[in-house]
Amino acid sequence: GREVLTQTQHGHCSEPSTAYFAALNCVAVAPAVLNQLHRSNIDFVLTAALLTLNQAKTNPISRILCGYWGQFCRTTRILWIWGVACVKRQWESEELIEHFTLLEGEKTLLANKTGATRLGFAVLLKCFCKDARFPVKKQEIPKPVVSYIALQVEVSPKEWREYKWSGRTIEYHRAQIRAFFGFREATVADFHSLTEWLSENVFAFDRNEQHLTETVYQRLRELKIEPPTSERIERLIRSALHSYEQNFCAATSDQISSETKAKIDAILNTDKALEAQSSQSQSFDFNNLKADPGRVGLDSLLKEIEKLQAIRQLELPENLFTNISPKIVHHYRQRASAEPPRELRRHPDPIRYTLVAAFCWQRSQEITDSLVELLIQIVHRIGIRAERKVDK
Repeated sequence: GREVLTQTQHGHCSEPSTAYFAALNCVAVAPAVLNQLHRSNIDFVLTAALLTLNQAKTNPISRILCGYWGQFCRTTRILWIWGVACVKRQWESEELIEHFTLLEGEKTLLANKTGATRLGFAVLLKCFCKDARFPVKKQEIPKPVVSYIALQVEVSPKEWREYKWSGRTIEYHRAQIRAFFGFREATVADFHSLTEWLSENVFAFDRNEQHLTETVYQRLRELKIEPPTSERIERLIRSALHSYEQNFCAATSDQISSETKAKIDAILNTDKALEAQSSQSQSFDFNNLKADPGRVGLDSLLKEIEKLQAIRQLELPENLFTNISPKIVHHYRQRASAEPPRELRRHPDPIRYTLVAAFCWQRSQEITDSLVELLIQIVHRIGIRAERKVDK
């Protein structure tokens, strides 16, 4: 495996993919093979490696190599999607033509540019045309893309190394490209309006950070605003989401009556509920409400009925979460389930009441479903026992 791989790195192997298949036969060289592949950056060997792992997931060598695969994939920008390897740095000719071909109107911008400046400007232009944002680092741009664009502008791909990624030249190029596509840089006012737009149109239906990030990029593209750095967008989303949750919890808490809040405090055994607990007994605390039904039987059925009665005694408003997406309610329900009562008691009142209300809202539906299943199973058991007695 080492010999074939060495030959491949020096260009002495007629079929480069043989290197990886040969290395697969030697368990001991797995780390060395991966390290050498990383240093050599042989994309076609990586493809062969990924296909081999995908076709031989039960092979011992595959399991050993997968131990090193996480860090290796992050370094070489490899995505693993449903068991299929996608190397970002590899582009088919049809894809290059579709995304990185310079149009006539774009070529006019290159009239007074030569050498590295001409190539660098053309690469930035097509990258912005495709993604509506500039690459963060020079290394993000795949070599096939640079080579294809260099062929069109009649400049050697080696000139790409001479293009400076900072300074007045690239800043002027970016400004020129933004003006060509009708884009502008983001301002503080844009961030405020984007925060309001997320609160009004997105947060009520989705809280997934990856989905939110994609939504923000798409929104900025529609508004023809150049996105800020990924770190700035992440901070923007988290800040907007925090403000929205504060307002959402406050609005939800305002819909809950003071009597219901006292009962929620009693379930959580807070200090505010000591007086209420002395006047009325609570058969279930919060941990009991989270418990599973247990074994099928009459005792389990009665306990589930008591849980449902305890939740209904809270007297939550019927329309509390009617206009809220079930995914959002489930999000708060999961937060409440993951925290013990002592942690829930530490939250401010609006957050605490919203979390417990969302939990009880969905938990009542789950208990109702479990009661139906328990009844069906109990009836089924009664029928089986009756048949056995008849047979005897």
